[in-house]
Amino acid sequence: MKYFLCIILPVISVLSVSCYGLSKDHDYFAGMKICDLDSIPNIHVDSLETMDIDVDGIGVPRTLIMVDNERLAFLDRDAKAQVKLLDLKSGRINSAVSIGEGPDEILNITSMILKENNLWLGGIYDKKIGKIDLSSESLPLEILGTTKEMFQYLVPIDTIKFLTSPLTINNERFHITNLKSKETKTAGKFPIVDTNANNAVFQGEASLSPDGKVIIIVDKSWGIVELLDAGNLSVRSLTYGPDKIESVINVIESAQGTRFKQSPLYLVLAGISAADDSFFVGYIGGSSKNWDTMSKGISRIIQYNYDGDAVKSYELPEEIVRFAVDRTGTTLYGIRESLKDGNMQLVKCSLK
Repeated sequence: MKYFLCIILPVISVLSVSCYGLSKDHDYFAGMKICDLDSIPNIHVDSLETMDIDVDGIGVPRTLIMVDNERLAFLDRDAKAQVKLLDLKSGRINSAVSIGEGPDEILNITSMILKENNLWLGGIYDKKIGKIDLSSESLPLEILGTTKEMFQYLVPIDTIKFLTSPLTINNERFHITNLKSKETKTAGKFPIVDTNANNAVFQGEASLSPDGKVIIIVDKSWGIVELLDAGNLSVRSLTYGPDKIESVINVIESAQGTRFKQSPLYLVLAGISAADDSFFVGYIGGSSKNWDTMSKGISRIIQYNYDGDAVKSYELPEEIVRFAVDRTGTTLYGIRESLKDGNMQLVKCSLK
């Protein structure tokens, strides 16, 4: 599988690099819950059913969301239409949101979240926030405004306030942008803080529980699942694992400023799908020392309750790229790369 499951930042000219390891005298994961695969039920999925729906034109999705019992939303890398809505019964695919700088376009969407029958979208380069009304067949895009800083992911708090993860500012966990007042405030704390490198948290994804009460944040490279109260942004739980992370933090000084880089880079978790009573996170596992490990797919699905406890895992018979689980948490849909021709295939399996 030749694809990356992380955001690649622009190359910058490096002036100096300093290295700091996580101190052996300090437990950076103290107080966190532990995801231990040996202590929870592990279910072996026998096979993935290939669905008779052509999705190869969709490409490798960044995000896959089950919007209702009959439709899947894809966040695609296709420059012509970044959002695709698939009807599982008819196989019909509706497309929306061209990449570009026009009033009805967004440059490189990296964040897509479902809330109240809307898809909320965030663009990394033009910093736009938009939404698509899923009740309309034409999938109209409404641009709501822009943020001050580039962000990695976006979560709607309400119709005018949005939580974002600033991408280029060190040591600021979240920004809360009010599109009406044009104010931006900082909020939140990093779950891992090194006394030298300060911010040691990088690649992440976010989702929202179907009732809108819990924000789910998954840190890919440190294997941390964080739950926040959507009302006041207080931390409900932190869960670490299943991989043990032993990294060095490189502090890189350049003409563009200071940034921090985890070495080796781990790709532990990828993908979130929220059901009514639990949520599911994809597991990759291992450090990324070469191209082969950077290209690994999701081999296991871990189920968590909304208290942050890992309650069950599902070992897949083969790797998938992305996945979504229905609201009942009993059916998984995934995107698999065909071993025969490399094309994308839609698959499903039962999680009962």
